Amino acid sequence: DSLNVRGEVLGSSLYRNEDRGASARGHVALDNVLGVPRGTVGFELDTLVLGGVRVDTIGAEVRLATRTSGTFQLGALSDNGPTFAAAGLVARDSTKWTMTVQSVGLDLGQDVWALAAPADIRIEPALTAGATLRLINGRGGAFTVAGFVPEHDPVSVRLRADSVPVRDAATLLQIADTMSGWGSLRVDVTGTRDQPRATADAELSDLHYGEMQLQRVGAHASYLDGRTGAAVTVFRDGAPALQATASLPMELTLSGAPRLLPDSLRGTIRADSADFAIIEAFVPAVT
Repeated sequence: DSLNVRGEVLGSSLYRNEDRGASARGHVALDNVLGVPRGTVGFELDTLVLGGVRVDTIGAEVRLATRTSGTFQLGALSDNGPTFAAAGLVARDSTKWTMTVQSVGLDLGQDVWALAAPADIRIEPALTAGATLRLINGRGGAFTVAGFVPEHDPVSVRLRADSVPVRDAATLLQIADTMSGWGSLRVDVTGTRDQPRATADAELSDLHYGEMQLQRVGAHASYLDGRTGAAVTVFRDGAPALQATASLPMELTLSGAPRLLPDSLRGTIRADSADFAIIEAFVPAVT
């Protein structure tokens, strides 16, 4: 005897905070569930807004070949044209799931990012760990992420982005104005899952945004014990043209959504009157 399973789940008008989707569809088609299951499980989301970015479609499917192994595919199409695709293998034993990412492609039109080498992601009841996953664009740009996130022990998450064209980020974020330049990013997370410590450093060089041209923009951010701090310095003609700092009471964890805390907000902006045009370029409401 064998048990076969077929099913479909449909949804519409989905909302979560500011994110929303017009429709969702999940499907399952498995044969011989009690023996050696084979078949597919997947979902599709249609007409989405995620973090303010409009996405036409997101889909994922896992195809089981045996009870403990199979393949997966992920795909997404942005509203303004970029496409994302990833594929690989999945395997399970008595203690963990392992996903081997074999291919990743991000087509932005002007640039195509691809996986430099296969990478494993290990998921256990009390641990999520990923080997170094590195994307490259063939023109010197690279994006790298690796992490070790146990439930209680110290965590280590590392993200690096080097020589990334600013126009690629603008395309992904669907920024209408023309942007160009180069960017780098360094993020490190330590501490524990419930009490992380994080630092981030970013730099933009030769930045062009609409009519604005800036030599360099440097930024630093940190999180520790319920407080997030940030500092930005804008350089023009070799000297700081604008400096801004902010401190925000916020609780961050690696297992839940950020939460604002009932404490003071602090911030400063230093620039002469001529340099306030820089602020107006990025925040049109400032007058």
